[in-house]
Amino acid sequence: MDHTADMPQATTSNGPPPGAVRRVWMLTASVAVISTVGTLVLPRSPITGGDVLRVLLLTALVAVTERWSLSARVGHVSHRLTLSEVPLVLGAFAVSPLLLVGARLVGGIVGLQVLRRQEPYKTAYNVGYLWIETLIVLIVLDLLGASSITGGPRASLAIVAIAVSVAVTGAVAKVGAISATQGRLVRGLALRGLRDGLGPSLATAAATTVGVVLYRTEPTLLWAPAVVLGVLMLAYRSHVQLVEAQDLQSSLIAITQGITGESTPEETAMLMATATRRILDAPAAAISLADPDTGRRTWYGADADSWTMLEEARLAAIRAAGPGARHAPGGTIAAPVDAVTDSWLVVGYSRRSSTGEADRQTVGMLANHAAVALANAHRGAALRAQAEQATFEATHDPLTGLANRAALIIAIEAALVEDTTFAVLLIDLDNFKEINDALGHAAGDKVLGVIGQRLTPFVDEARLVCRLGGDEFAVIIDGGEVSARDVAGRIRDAIGAPVQLGSYTLQVGCSVGIATYPHLGRDADELMTHADLAMYEAKARGGGVAVFGAAAGGRAMRQLAISSGFRSALGNGDINLVFQPLVDLQTDRVVTMEALSRWTHPDLGPVSPEEFVRVAEQSGLITDLTHRVLDSALSWHRRWLDAGEDLPVSVNVSATSLLDTGLPRLVATTLDAHGVRADRLTLELTESSVIGDPQRTLEVLARLQRLGVRTAIDDFGTGYSSLAYLAQLPVDEVKIDKSFVLPMLDGTGSLPLVAGIIRLCTEMGFDIVAEGIETDEIQQTLRDMGCTRGQGFGIARPMGPEAVVEWVRRHHGHRTLHVVADPARRGTDVTGPWRPAAGR
Repeated sequence: MDHTADMPQATTSNGPPPGAVRRVWMLTASVAVISTVGTLVLPRSPITGGDVLRVLLLTALVAVTERWSLSARVGHVSHRLTLSEVPLVLGAFAVSPLLLVGARLVGGIVGLQVLRRQEPYKTAYNVGYLWIETLIVLIVLDLLGASSITGGPRASLAIVAIAVSVAVTGAVAKVGAISATQGRLVRGLALRGLRDGLGPSLATAAATTVGVVLYRTEPTLLWAPAVVLGVLMLAYRSHVQLVEAQDLQSSLIAITQGITGESTPEETAMLMATATRRILDAPAAAISLADPDTGRRTWYGADADSWTMLEEARLAAIRAAGPGARHAPGGTIAAPVDAVTDSWLVVGYSRRSSTGEADRQTVGMLANHAAVALANAHRGAALRAQAEQATFEATHDPLTGLANRAALIIAIEAALVEDTTFAVLLIDLDNFKEINDALGHAAGDKVLGVIGQRLTPFVDEARLVCRLGGDEFAVIIDGGEVSARDVAGRIRDAIGAPVQLGSYTLQVGCSVGIATYPHLGRDADELMTHADLAMYEAKARGGGVAVFGAAAGGRAMRQLAISSGFRSALGNGDINLVFQPLVDLQTDRVVTMEALSRWTHPDLGPVSPEEFVRVAEQSGLITDLTHRVLDSALSWHRRWLDAGEDLPVSVNVSATSLLDTGLPRLVATTLDAHGVRADRLTLELTESSVIGDPQRTLEVLARLQRLGVRTAIDDFGTGYSSLAYLAQLPVDEVKIDKSFVLPMLDGTGSLPLVAGIIRLCTEMGFDIVAEGIETDEIQQTLRDMGCTRGQGFGIARPMGPEAVVEWVRRHHGHRTLHVVADPARRGTDVTGPWRPAAGR
């Protein structure tokens, strides 16, 4: 047997441990010294011509038996049988002891080093084993006096003695080889080696001894046992090959099944390369994969000592062409794994060994299994990538790339499990809806993308940064209120930097609400609610940062209740109108009835128009509210007209509605629906809304003017426009805000300001309306300054629409009233500077 078969190769990274080769050489030297001493005491005899021929034949037989071995299988264990006992037994009976030793030494060197190409240290050890084995067998036979046996009990005893001697020597040699390699005494191998080697040695020794006996007694009968032995060996060899093929298939199936769907293609390639090296007991085996994008090739299972050899073998196999596995120089076999991806399996046998057809087929089979395993790994990787992408999309916002609401809840729940202090920051952009209304949603999305980029740097220091939806973002950070305020301040600074969008430079602010765990919330819902309430508190203060508290809770809960109830109130018709008269100060006759919206919340009571109009704008219901008020006001005008009272109406229009290019169409449709003349309707606009987007405002006002609808600037003086700018707009009326009118006679200095406004507006052709007239003295002063119209509690408080006709008739007597004046209309050209028409 080859007792160095379990030794690793010295030329690869899988070679023996450090110092192993040196220890094997030292053990070999010890065996050689003992064998030399034993050889020196062997008897010497003259050498004849027949001895030379027999020694040459014996040497050749030793070389052949050492080079070509048989595979013997005991149970599930395969053993390599060299049949070296055959020349040993033949030589013991055919030549002198000294010649037998020489034949075995020379034949062993030729068979192992020249023909088999073993590593030098292995050849030396195996030859040393052959040497000492020969000496032991010769000593045993000499003790038995069996050199001249021709049969009988002594022949049987000689067979057993030879077999036991060979088995014991082989077991000891195996223990010595492995112990020297590992650097420690390996226990338990001697008995197992004796058990595994005794049977084959006994069979070989018996067959050879029988042949010797027949040769000495009846040479003509040697053909019979030779034929029987040959047939049995061929049959057994076929059996072993079949069993080994089945074992190979079982090993491949086990390996393929053992590669789970979680393995990456790289891990699978490494596992298959390792398994191939183990199954084939090859010094080197590796799988080469090429990157599909760069073409860069990576070897899995190769090291610095072997990859060059393997790459050369792959290139040689490519040049050889042909299907399946291909032999390559240096005792290597290369097999394509996948032609599409240009992946290869290359097995490197010892450079001193040769490979046959069976090896080529085995490597090809392993390559096919590697192809299946790699295909499964690629499919698994693709499925995992799809799953990861789906998970990412499920937890991330596609517009900004930040996490989304689902990820936020997961992050809060994870933080709650840790039970450490953390804070939830809720961020809402200020006046973002105006950007969407003025520039469109595409521009709004670009702004959100910029904000997302500005929040991305905070990902490194926060647990999570996410976009909840719309213009709302959230951040979770570790720490309490102090840390939260610091981060919130830096976030506001980052968001507040100007945003360049085409030719527009936009200033985007934000409001931040903070809720901390565990003081201001014990679960995800509570923390989110409190952060939301704090954010509304920050907005109520005009922007900034607010931490949840009683004030924030009360104010925000009211805002939340208003937001929740307004939609249903609008749908149920719970938004009602009251009307406040606007009269001519010179004649005291009614000019217009201003429609004012009123809503009473079932729990909160009366809600101011400022509150629910803001909710309508934020929720996108402002158009519905405008339509509701306009429809109801014109409906009452029609009723009063049918009752004999021609009372024009005025309706307030929000800034958002004025930016809606569909407003003129809505007004025209509603006028037609009620059969009302356009000049009986006045739309009141705040001065800030008029100058918010001049281009779109001019377009909407021009279309309203072409309809014949009157327009008025409400609350003049509270914004930041100028009369020079207003002169460019097609408006008919200016209403002076009550904050200037009420203190006129208190010595606060507003009297000259009101007088100047009246004088300038009169010269420019505007109708002037003073709001907030609460005393006869103020009304008389305004009349003396030339103010034409006014309204206020001193004239009449807002009243229900059913009471309007009665109040008008009581105020003016039972007669039909008409509008006091019908001013000349302006032209429709608003592209250049506008001037009031003559006779205004």
